[in-house]
Amino acid sequence: MKLPAALYALRDALRARWAAMPLRDRRALAALAVFFLIAGGWLGVVQPALTFAEQGREDMATAAADLAWMQANAPAARRAATQGAAFDGGQSLLSAVNGSARGIGLNLQRFEPDGDSRVRVTLENAVFTDVMRWVVLLETRYGLVVEHFNADSRQPGIVNVRMTVGKPS
Repeated sequence: MKLPAALYALRDALRARWAAMPLRDRRALAALAVFFLIAGGWLGVVQPALTFAEQGREDMATAAADLAWMQANAPAARRAATQGAAFDGGQSLLSAVNGSARGIGLNLQRFEPDGDSRVRVTLENAVFTDVMRWVVLLETRYGLVVEHFNADSRQPGIVNVRMTVGKPS
């Protein structure tokens, strides 16, 4: 690659200026250039690498503490997942079903107990995606099981639902 003539002229002018400088000034300028090269290398390469390594060590220590906490609490989490954590605090099945539906924005038309461990629910003109979010919430957060589900569509996205929700057996 050939440099433009203007760069050759600039190079020649700088060489001429360098040659015209006294030896003492050239040594001082060379020492200053070495200093800036070392400082730039430190600030541009070494310091960021050291900071990155320190941050990595801190992140690893935090992750190790999180892992230890998770391993210590894993048995309790497994018990809660299999038993349905919402009912450990004394919340009834009816209040869990009704409260979670209201939290999603669903208005239950009718909900009635079916024994001690099941609830029959009726929804009318409900948005299907909201109903599905509610079903997932019942299963994941409350540990409940949808035993029966029947949905009739009146118009796209709007359904009437009859379902039975129960505690896992």
